[in-house]
Amino acid sequence: MKFPNVPLAVTIYVALWTPALLLAAFISFIGGYVGTGFAPLWQAIPFLLILPVVLFGIFSFRISAFAIVTLLCWDVIATTWPHISLAGFLSSIIDVLLLATTILIVLTAYLSPFTSGVNFLRYLRDH
Repeated sequence: MKFPNVPLAVTIYVALWTPALLLAAFISFIGGYVGTGFAPLWQAIPFLLILPVVLFGIFSFRISAFAIVTLLCWDVIATTWPHISLAGFLSSIIDVLLLATTILIVLTAYLSPFTSGVNFLRYLRDH
């Protein structure tokens, strides 16, 4: 039986998932809680939900990655509706941070030898 590479997993979680978690907390605070006074609520939904979506990586990195890509698509649609385009998407700092967080979470789900944070901790406990 081949055992997952624990040092690789630790490196991935420290280098990718932890910064994504910190960025998600920042985005959720600034873009969601502070920004809801300046934008309609339906535009702030991706920013309000990003922290719970990233935290869901504790249970499943893949579902977390799928959900964060969905939030990114929601943000693009909500920002540019009715003429959907990516022309002005990168001009907003909060949207760039959302894109960076999405990239970090997708890389974590793709590169991780474990399917979730819980599975990693179970493996450490059992071995």
